[in-house]
Amino acid sequence: MPERSSAIRVLAITRKPHSASFEQRIANFIEPLRTLGIDVETCVYPKKLARQIATLSRVDSYDVVWWHRHLLPWWQMRLLRRYARYLVYDFDDPVCFSTRDDGSSSVRSRRFARLIAGADAVMAGSHYLGELALAYNDNVHIVPMAIDLPDYEGGEAPRVSTELLWLGSASTQKYLDLIRPALEKLGQTFPQARLRLVAHTPMSFGDLETKFVQWTPQSQDQALAECAIGLCPMPDTVWSRGKCPYKVLQYMSYGMAWIGSAVGENIVTAGPSARDDARGLTAANTDEWLQGLERLLTDAAGSIAMGRRARSYIEQHHERQHIARLIAGLLRRDSDSPLGHA
Repeated sequence: MPERSSAIRVLAITRKPHSASFEQRIANFIEPLRTLGIDVETCVYPKKLARQIATLSRVDSYDVVWWHRHLLPWWQMRLLRRYARYLVYDFDDPVCFSTRDDGSSSVRSRRFARLIAGADAVMAGSHYLGELALAYNDNVHIVPMAIDLPDYEGGEAPRVSTELLWLGSASTQKYLDLIRPALEKLGQTFPQARLRLVAHTPMSFGDLETKFVQWTPQSQDQALAECAIGLCPMPDTVWSRGKCPYKVLQYMSYGMAWIGSAVGENIVTAGPSARDDARGLTAANTDEWLQGLERLLTDAAGSIAMGRRARSYIEQHHERQHIARLIAGLLRRDSDSPLGHA
């Protein structure tokens, strides 16, 4: 066994070290946690059986095992629980469900229940996920997605008040078809509006002027600083209800107003629907999308104020150092850890 140090030694185990989830949930916190007295070593869970057993049997050299997402068969979970001194399970997707349309998966459900029940603590990326975990474990904490705030005062930069923005990956670009009727009607009723599409494939929406820009980190940041209203359409499925839409946090961190589908964490993040309190808008059908878009486009002052509230909310709840302190409290097993239960 290696020599113990004063710092807490954590082994973070993942199957997908190059995934956005691992980057956002664990990798981006390694340095902030080190400054808080927690040393995190990462380990890729191997595919070969013998190496899996070897990995699980050595975790007792660490104070904490930080297990990322992956669900285990019962016998591997038993080994993990035998050797882990303190086991923290971290997930940001409803992994108990399949990505199929109906979401059903008896194998996933059983493995999820067994892993959650066997963990000493659970870090869930959203309130919906926290509720799923609470069925099997009382020590569940909401650890929201963190974001690095741009060095920018929300609402102060000049924006094109009639320019909408969608940005994202090829896998989520198809969700724009969910709001195609609203965007096409907007092009007819509000000809000043324009959509900047920072993506991988061009799309058109009837009479709505659309400017396609190939996604790069630079084109993304430029669009976030220049456009006025962000879009986040999502399907209403058991999988998407547990998602933590990162693009919404990006919009809000730049002080943008935004509108998204009335699904899952979008509803929580948007906050009160009252005009003077909302941090964003949500819509459940084409009419609500069109009404919300027209409201944001015609009330520039209200959109700017919404963007400022959104930025303030991010500073209070999603700023990286703030989240790092919350995670540190949980990994240290502080009795007065500020992490909120689901």
